[in-house]
Amino acid sequence: MCTVAGHLKVLTSAAVNRAVLESHHNGILRNGFAFDRCEVAICTTVADDHLGPTVRTLEELAVVPVASMPATFGGSATFNVSNAMHAIAACYFFGYGVDVIRAGMERFRMDFDNTPGRLNFYDAYPFNVLMDAMKNPAGAAALSRFVERIKTRGRKYLMVQVRGDRDDGFIKAMGTALAGHFDHYICQIHSVYPGDPKDRAPALVKAALLEAGAGGLDDARFV
Repeated sequence: MCTVAGHLKVLTSAAVNRAVLESHHNGILRNGFAFDRCEVAICTTVADDHLGPTVRTLEELAVVPVASMPATFGGSATFNVSNAMHAIAACYFFGYGVDVIRAGMERFRMDFDNTPGRLNFYDAYPFNVLMDAMKNPAGAAALSRFVERIKTRGRKYLMVQVRGDRDDGFIKAMGTALAGHFDHYICQIHSVYPGDPKDRAPALVKAALLEAGAGGLDDARFV
């Protein structure tokens, strides 16, 4: 929850004694914070899709042992290496000891219990399934680089949904970021934000993949 209403729900709960809250930059500029002060503040994720009517350029927005951490997958998930560094810094300034921080980093895993929809592996089939809620071109590029580092004896299939309420440039940038990292692509209509017409986003993703020279699209499906 990155809204003021969501933050107030957390902060007014008697069950909460320490909160980690996410604030969206446009929400901050429009509504401010739900709190007067915080002990630690971290600015992360500086990417194009975080721009909008209140912040127009990346420059404006920017103003305002790894292998032992399971969440980094031995350092292959470089974006989680960055996340871990921010988390470690936050814990340090909260006053937690190094041993406590290390123990936390060594126990935290990217699974359905801790991070549902974020880099979750499912291995109940004869093949491995990786699920991730990548939501922007930067995330798509990071996920693609991670998949490149995964050793496999078979082929890599990608089933992708991109929000249909985004502009053409954003949707095609998603396709471009994913091109060349998988053997086969299935472009789906987004289940929550299909857009109008519904097949616009999958068609744009497919077009971007083809323009970038991606293979495996001879029978791309729109589901």
